Amino acid sequence: EEIVNSQPVLQWQSFPGAVNYHVIVLNDGAYPPQVVFDQFVTETMFTVDPPLLPGHYSWTVWAQDEQGTVIAGLTGTFSVNED
Repeated sequence: EEIVNSQPVLQWQSFPGAVNYHVIVLNDGAYPPQVVFDQFVTETMFTVDPPLLPGHYSWTVWAQDEQGTVIAGLTGTFSVNED
């Protein structure tokens, strides 16, 4: 698991046929886990904004084609340290 600052840069490989990526970041320290970031992007890298509080997070990205069909997915985890 990676330890990051309060504005982590999430990145992944491009997927053939993808026109956008749906990115969701969850605060795993909350019960139930809370969505803190939910956005569609066209690039394969971006900085999470606004800054995250210290804690443990998971993220998922789904590659979608022109019809909005999910054609690939990726998940990961990270922890935000105390700045």
